[in-house]
Amino acid sequence: MLVEYLPPYRKMPDVYVAYMDSLRQVAISVPKIYKLLTSRTSGFDLIPFTKRDMYNEVRRQRGIRKGDVNAMIRYFEAGAKSDEKLFWRYHVSAYQHMYDLFWSYRRSQDDYKIFGNV
Repeated sequence: MLVEYLPPYRKMPDVYVAYMDSLRQVAISVPKIYKLLTSRTSGFDLIPFTKRDMYNEVRRQRGIRKGDVNAMIRYFEAGAKSDEKLFWRYHVSAYQHMYDLFWSYRRSQDDYKIFGNV
């Protein structure tokens, strides 16, 4: 009956993660967000995660933000601002791994128009 409270089974639903992120963007602390959620749901026992799970989610998001994949995405986003013909796409697996990265710059697209598939 209480299996969902065991650490391996606890997970913040995406709705709560998005809500927490929006409140953190306006500088509301995690304890205040947790208190707000408990007051909206009428009690601690109706929330399927703990305050520690919220802190773990914040730590996980910070780790993702600083990773190599995010550095690459920021690089392409900055490049797209200076080169409107920059094209790039990637896919994310079910395990949150990036694969099939493809990109082409203006120059490579112009070369392809001139020389074709050489």
